[in-house]
Amino acid sequence: STDAPVGSTFVVGLSGSATAAPVTMKRLSTSGNQFVDSDGNKVRLRSVNWFGMEDTNYTPHGTWIRAWKDIIDDIASMGFNCIRIAFSGSATSAGRTPPASAINAESNPDLVGVSSLDILDMYVDYCTTKGIYIVLDHHRRTAGSGGTQGSPVASDYTIDQWKASWAVMANRYGNNPTVVGADLHNEPHELD
Repeated sequence: STDAPVGSTFVVGLSGSATAAPVTMKRLSTSGNQFVDSDGNKVRLRSVNWFGMEDTNYTPHGTWIRAWKDIIDDIASMGFNCIRIAFSGSATSAGRTPPASAINAESNPDLVGVSSLDILDMYVDYCTTKGIYIVLDHHRRTAGSGGTQGSPVASDYTIDQWKASWAVMANRYGNNPTVVGADLHNEPHELD
């Protein structure tokens, strides 16, 4: 309040801090050949791949040298609004933890000793704050590198194991509007 006469000019100093409004991810669906949000607005997904969780690192690449939030911040700053995260069926096993060589403890102390799926939870949560959608990609049956595995099943990875891997992901993210898609198996070919 002030006793200044009406129409007079004066300056008031303010201090404090502000926080950005939380980002709310809208559930996407399709309408014809378009993605639309829950308000019916067309959404164009501009996506980038983030590999690593499909190999024996059990977490997306780069965490051995950079902070994972910085990687996601860079993805957002380049205009991408969706990340396709490759994973293996092995990565969905409870308690699967990335090796020490996959995590730089100084850059990513919050990832040290954390399971692969709990790390993915952290990534999904942070992507939500950045307005970035996630597509999950069953890239490999078992953790490894090299050429593509054309079929989602084999003698050492049954259809029941494949379904169980997807059940883990569906139970974990099925109600999360940030996770908008499932690449059921990377580059399927040579199917029986």
